[in-house]
Amino acid sequence: MLTIAIFFSAASFFHQYYLSTLAPAICALFGIGIVVMWQDYRRAGWHGWLLPLALILTALEQIYIIATDPSWGSWLIPVIAIVCALAAAILFLARLLPRLAFTTRLLLSVVGLALAALLLTSAVWSAIPAVNNIVADLPTAGASQQGFGGGGAGTGRRFAFDRQGTTSGQQAPTGGAPANAGGAPGGNVDSALLKYLEANQGSTKYLLAVPSSQSADSIILSTNKAVMALGGFSGSDPILTSSQLKALVANNTVRYFLLNSAGGFGEGPGGQSSSATSWVTQSCTVVSSSQWQSSSATSTGGFGGSSHLYDCKAAS
Repeated sequence: MLTIAIFFSAASFFHQYYLSTLAPAICALFGIGIVVMWQDYRRAGWHGWLLPLALILTALEQIYIIATDPSWGSWLIPVIAIVCALAAAILFLARLLPRLAFTTRLLLSVVGLALAALLLTSAVWSAIPAVNNIVADLPTAGASQQGFGGGGAGTGRRFAFDRQGTTSGQQAPTGGAPANAGGAPGGNVDSALLKYLEANQGSTKYLLAVPSSQSADSIILSTNKAVMALGGFSGSDPILTSSQLKALVANNTVRYFLLNSAGGFGEGPGGQSSSATSWVTQSCTVVSSSQWQSSSATSTGGFGGSSHLYDCKAAS
């Protein structure tokens, strides 16, 4: 957490993807903090007041964030405010008036309810992208995946990777779907392509090889099958040599390749295609678009740029 805090303080911007990597550390600190504060609460001393105070401050922070989106705040804010306020009041009374003799079980139940209320927003927002099968460049939680509060009213900046793997700022729209709502280049995939690949995959391990993981994500979500990303995250990493790729084709690991005219996969600096790309285009057979493309689709196959589907079965 300290490393990321220093980096983004120096860089003067935040990146939602890298901020999401803080989640495990924050969860660990949250769990440790609750246990320590509960132990202190059961002892004499000023540390015992930290638990009810922490519940109140955390609730206020969440309310401040959620309030940016009235559609969420209308029901989440009352739940958080009422439950946490009552829990904090009971915890304060138990310390101020020991003669009331609140049982440990009751106090633990009160703390548990308050924690459940505080975790409600993050649980709901984290589930929405998965339930709605949202394809996005960045793993952010919320109904519309934009703005700091996750709601439609946000106007924060989003950062997306371009083909070279660098980040470029994009102003998030106000209301409606966020920029790049369809995700990366593979946001929309021709159903005819998927049908053709599934019908001809046979025993091949990977359904298809594509330029990047950004191109693979929507196919994986649509078919629940393995898709090989040969150029890394953005398609700019020459991960495989032509010899290694030949071996993968020979042992029936991969057969089909969807390459686009914008650079294929494993494109090196300066836009020069890798030797692996050259091997595919020179050694494999181009599948007629009439076999894998619907009549209403363009020649992109859903990836942007003119795409060609290669069958490397004969090359093995």
